[in-house]
Amino acid sequence: MCKLGDIIVVKEFKDASGKLVPKHSFVVINDEHDFIEGFEYDFISNVMCSFHDEKHKKRKLSI
Repeated sequence: MCKLGDIIVVKEFKDASGKLVPKHSFVVINDEHDFIEGFEYDFISNVMCSFHDEKHKKRKLSI
């Protein structure tokens, strides 16, 4: 099905107030049996970086 870190699109869902929300993307953060939990993808960012050398790599990965 899906696993941690996957980006999934849900056709529609009910939010915490019970309001029906149409098509939306989520990042999966929990994939227990019969239960999927995720963060809305519009709140997630991706950080990309090139490593110039081993010192730079160690510094960036320590953050």
